Amino acid sequence: MSQRILVDTGVWYAMFAKGDQHASALEQKSEFLDSPYRVIVPWPTVYEALRTQFVKKPLALGRFEDYLKKTNVEFLEAECYRDDAFDETFELSLRKNRPISMVDCLLRRIMSDAAVSVDAFITFNANDFRDVCFARNIAML
Repeated sequence: MSQRILVDTGVWYAMFAKGDQHASALEQKSEFLDSPYRVIVPWPTVYEALRTQFVKKPLALGRFEDYLKKTNVEFLEAECYRDDAFDETFELSLRKNRPISMVDCLLRRIMSDAAVSVDAFITFNANDFRDVCFARNIAML
């Protein structure tokens, strides 16, 4: 069975939007986003990626669409994490002085779920995920 890699939204911008600040850093990791790896794509990261600024870039958008249709890409329904991620966003950001977006809280919930197999996580924001990756022995790329 191939390794399953979860991808944070910022990685999509780096891969497909020319001029993204992280594009050069991603070049070293891009092999993990191709076969034989399974790329896990939670729907909320797609919603977050397909924001107005991104969809106004037809070349980037077309490349992203082509990528998402590859056979090694697996979309993950994430509605079961939505309410907890919503609550956690306010709890962490307002009461624990640790501002984390709702999508990032949702990704944390996915990685915390023992029923979801995740071998590695690609992000440019390691500090928001280091604890959960360590607890589940998920490699951070």
